[in-house]
Amino acid sequence: MIAGLITSLCRTVKVATGFHGVMCTDVKISELLSEIEYFSEEEYSYGFMIDGNGRALMHPLLPNAAFVKFEEDPVLVDISVLERAQAAQTVIESMKSGGTGSKVFNKVFTKPRGKLVNDGSKDINLQAHLVWGPIPQSNFSLCIVLVDESYSEIKESQFIPSDADKDNGFMFHNRDLLSDNYENCKFYRRKATLDHSSVMFTPSAFQNPFQFIDSDETAEDVTKYKNYITSTGSNPGFKSTVRSSVWATYKAEQFWKQNPINYTSWRYLGTKSGIMRTYPGIVLHKNFDHEKRPWWRQALGHPHTMYLTTPYVDGWGSGIVLTFIHTLHKANSSAVTATVAADFPLQYFNWFISKIYPSCDDGKSCIIIDNSGFIVMHPRLKEASDETEFNEPQHITVEEPGFAEILRKNLVLNFKECQDFSKNTNLRSYRVIMPSGSSGGLNIKEEEYEFEIRPVADSNLFIIRFQAKPSSGCVCDKEKTPDAVQCTDPCQCLCHEPITYDICANRYNTESASSPCSARIPDTSGKNKPDVTDGLKTCFTPTCHLKTTK
Repeated sequence: MIAGLITSLCRTVKVATGFHGVMCTDVKISELLSEIEYFSEEEYSYGFMIDGNGRALMHPLLPNAAFVKFEEDPVLVDISVLERAQAAQTVIESMKSGGTGSKVFNKVFTKPRGKLVNDGSKDINLQAHLVWGPIPQSNFSLCIVLVDESYSEIKESQFIPSDADKDNGFMFHNRDLLSDNYENCKFYRRKATLDHSSVMFTPSAFQNPFQFIDSDETAEDVTKYKNYITSTGSNPGFKSTVRSSVWATYKAEQFWKQNPINYTSWRYLGTKSGIMRTYPGIVLHKNFDHEKRPWWRQALGHPHTMYLTTPYVDGWGSGIVLTFIHTLHKANSSAVTATVAADFPLQYFNWFISKIYPSCDDGKSCIIIDNSGFIVMHPRLKEASDETEFNEPQHITVEEPGFAEILRKNLVLNFKECQDFSKNTNLRSYRVIMPSGSSGGLNIKEEEYEFEIRPVADSNLFIIRFQAKPSSGCVCDKEKTPDAVQCTDPCQCLCHEPITYDICANRYNTESASSPCSARIPDTSGKNKPDVTDGLKTCFTPTCHLKTTK
């Protein structure tokens, strides 16, 4: 059975006597339109395709065609629902009639803030450059949308490594394919090496992404990769940005090795060009793609911010972790080139907070939430070791409805809705924002309770310090996702409301409607199974018996 959406390409068959029949072939839409799917000239640039009736076949606000399940209905909407700018309507009419052209105007770009059902989307108004034209011998039209500041490649001339650095700068993550002399060690439940970071190429690195997805890499492939990276062989199918990105990110490995720290799980760097570099070096799951991971979308949704995720179970095998992540930009540019991150065990983070906020352990308690209202640290979870507690993040409306109710009344916790066309719902998510005049925080005091909430500088976090919890009659079900909770409860849990879709006209009512949601991007990365580590020494020796302080 073919995975994802397909389309049938058909032609009439004629013989001397006239019409004879129709010949068709079924093609995956994701493969047919792979150039559009992986087009990314810049963070906000994209492409979309429509048919002669204006129906959107591919658009970044629609579900990825490659991951639509066979039991799911395809999301087919009129392009005017997704491209709502008044100036875009003449573009759409031209495309429907097979015209060509270009136009510049301001429009709203919708981008994810993280995982859609948790964090929602954000809207940014930018000047857009649209170029469109028909696809020959079809009723399809393609439009490319660019912004003023286009993504510019990292030039190889800026990072010319020495011959030694060329050899040392690339170690393919799956070392079983090529033998090497690097020393192995045990890092949590993984076989790792401290000699080098590992490099993985995701689909974005290849000129033909789906050829990479549909095939298993071999020793011959890795040899070609290495020869190209070290400038001793031809390009095996990479995009032009790949080699310079490998050279540039080697600087990160050099820094990591020169500055060892034993309280992190992993340090890694992912680039827009499809490079994933990880230290210590380990093998990653074949399907791993950092651009589909929630932390990548959260970082891009919060550029120039030290972003901290909620605790989660590490798919690489190091238990319950949190990720610190920050965007990287080219000099004099706001365009994101890469993200750099480090994973910390939950226990270390709890100790770190106790150290910098001693009042959290001295007569008061603390809760840390992110700017979507999800729990990052909570007294109940401080000593938790059951990984099932961290399969999904918990929202403050679920874990602490009393605080949530008061924060809503004080305009700190505010909800925002967006139209999710994959579910035909208005999806509700929250934003934590300090009110005007209270950017440094709030002291909230009533007869029954008293607490304070402060933003953590240069981050996405807010800390709540209290002695006694306020009570509430609200209860939000922690077992249900927003997709399963309809917004009829005055408690204002994470929820949804149905939206009306006119199936005959293929239209939604967009008058006074909320903005479209960003697409639900499935995380297909998979989890690595524990490696066989029998007989390996540990990568880091904690030497706890020699330490005199916690």
